[in-house]
Amino acid sequence: MALELIKNDESFDRWDALSLLGRLYEKRTTHQLPAATVQTIKQTIVNATTHREITTRRWAVRVLGQIGTLDDVALLQRIVATDGDTGPRFSVREEAVKAIETIRQRK
Repeated sequence: MALELIKNDESFDRWDALSLLGRLYEKRTTHQLPAATVQTIKQTIVNATTHREITTRRWAVRVLGQIGTLDDVALLQRIVATDGDTGPRFSVREEAVKAIETIRQRK
């Protein structure tokens, strides 16, 4: 269901889907999710980091910070350097910096 919501035109549905996908990914072992499903969930979150809508990208970056590993830091660093949202507050770039910090602290 969340994989379908992420494709929705409604922003709130996409944001909810990203949050849900992040929680599912975190609980992948508990729920014994198949490896292919886990990979699809992670790739869907990664793909959302390039969505046309700023807030969807921000949510995706935030979730990636929660579930990501050191392997995801390079992507997040590219987002910090190149994302088009350079707003003064709550920018995608700012969220990517926080995500990198979160991942590194978890290491």
